[in-house]
Amino acid sequence: MEGLYSSRVLARDFDRDGLDEVIILKNQGTFSALERAREFEKGEVYNLIWDDNRLVTNWKTREITGYVVDYQVKDADGDGEEDLIAAVINIGGAFERMYTSNILFYKLY
Repeated sequence: MEGLYSSRVLARDFDRDGLDEVIILKNQGTFSALERAREFEKGEVYNLIWDDNRLVTNWKTREITGYVVDYQVKDADGDGEEDLIAAVINIGGAFERMYTSNILFYKLY
């Protein structure tokens, strides 16, 4: 998958159906030759399942504006069900260099 980079990979049975799934990040952006760095503008978190001998998309989050730094699966609201928690950094305009950060919460099932 284009846009993948070294990040956390979680593999376990999130939906309790007896089959492990894999959760990964995919960030997309541009490469700045002057700064020799990538600037990620948007990202998604994917849940993959095994289909014979390959991984296919089971679900993904909506497109997230900004750089998805990391994620975790925990019971964030104390309801006994695990949630997907994503940390996101938004970069301002090209010349502003103003950063904001957000934490997003998603129900898994």
